[in-house]
Amino acid sequence: MTTRQKTVQGDTPALTVEELNEKILSLNDKIDLCAREGRYIEADAADKELAATKKLLAETQKQNLLNQQKQDIDDLEAARDFLKAQFNSEWDSEFRQFEADSEKQKLAMEKRHMKEENELLKEFEKDAELKPKFSAEIDTLRKSERSLAMQKKFQEANKAKLAAEALEQKELKQFKADEDARHEHLKEQLKQQQSNEMSGLLKRLSREKFELNQQRSADYKRIEQRHTNVYQTLTLLHKQQLNALKRSVATAQDKKIVLGDDHRSSEKEPKLENTQRSVRTRTTVGKRL
Repeated sequence: MTTRQKTVQGDTPALTVEELNEKILSLNDKIDLCAREGRYIEADAADKELAATKKLLAETQKQNLLNQQKQDIDDLEAARDFLKAQFNSEWDSEFRQFEADSEKQKLAMEKRHMKEENELLKEFEKDAELKPKFSAEIDTLRKSERSLAMQKKFQEANKAKLAAEALEQKELKQFKADEDARHEHLKEQLKQQQSNEMSGLLKRLSREKFELNQQRSADYKRIEQRHTNVYQTLTLLHKQQLNALKRSVATAQDKKIVLGDDHRSSEKEPKLENTQRSVRTRTTVGKRL
């Protein structure tokens, strides 16, 4: 990272790592030259400036690394938020389509049931035109009526007629009652059949919705597990980078310069809603997600 940081007093931009390294080389040359020429006070001042510059370089390198690592975490969080939004959008669309299809199936069944009911009522209307087949007893009474009338036995003929009519009314009433009972039975039978069909449809739709929810939950857990794996790998890499920097600084200087504790919260995994992908490791992290 070569961007200048405002890490010194006031608003004066700090030197970059490259500039600090150049300054260290220049100070080393100055110290050697002053020592050879016997300008020891000037050499001592340059040596102190060299020590301060090395310390500033170490702190600058550490700050640059921490800034990069923070950007890594921010990008990992951005990537995870993007995946979560995409996941929710796709699954919300899936459920909306499921609900729309379910409603179509229910409406289609209700329409078919209504058609079946209307067809049954039409059959009942046709049945109303049917006449009952009277019993042999009525036929006998009618024959007796005609025979008595031909014999001019009108009183007896009238009695036979009244008896036949009464029996006809009785049988007509019974026929109508039987037909009404048969119609009610057919209507109840159709009603139960349709109820079973609708119940079966609703159970199937409920089961399919449950399975969709299960699938969504499983997919979400897989995404979260992948994120956790990437996050753990990234934080481990960050620790290794910081340790390597500390070793490099200690080796490059005459005495070990303590960089201080890293107070970043990289060791604590961020909340589920705020995990994102690193810029520097964007390609690697993106493949793993």
